[in-house]
Order: sequence, then C-alpha cells, then structure tokens
Amino acid sequence: PIFTQVELNTLSKLINETIEWRDGAVAEQKKLADHENPSLLVETVGAKIYALEREMKYLINKAKNYRPKAKPTPATADKKANATGTNGTDDDNIIPPGNE
Repeated sequence: PIFTQVELNTLSKLINETIEWRDGAVAEQKKLADHENPSLLVETVGAKIYALEREMKYLINKAKNYRPKAKPTPATADKKANATGTNGTDDDNIIPPGNE
C-alpha cells in the first residue's frame, strides 16, 4: 500500500469538513438579503481550496515517488543459505578429532 491509513483518514476528514463548511456557508448566504455584505467570501473559499490542494499534492508526490520494496526471490534465499552453510552454522567446517 502506498498510503497509510492515517493519510487516508486525514484526507477524508478534510473533504468532509469542507463539504460541511460549504453547505453551511451557502445556507447562511441564502438567508442574507442581496444588499447585505456577503458571508461567503472569496478569501475563505481560497483558504479551503488551498488546504485541499496541499493535501492532494502531498499524496500525489508520494505516489509518484513510490518504489515498492523488492521481495526476496526463492533463488536469492537459496544463495544466502548456501553461502552460510546448509543450516546457517559453521558446524560443517569443524573437523572432528580422529584416532591417529
């Protein structure tokens, strides 16, 4: 997996908060008369867009730079076992004492 659960939860939370904010801001704006100052400003919309873009750019860059970890192949595992001995110890190299 490229993304961690924390990263996905953060993005999901940010999206849900932005949707809730938008719905509330649009409802509040509709309550105002046309001649009153707006409650939904371009600056606040821009701030929400910036937060979403920042999170998305982070995840996109992480996906672009992702390199999966190489899994050891069975042939590589066999070579390592042969290099250290059949059971991985140096007991094969010990010469037992003999009768002379």
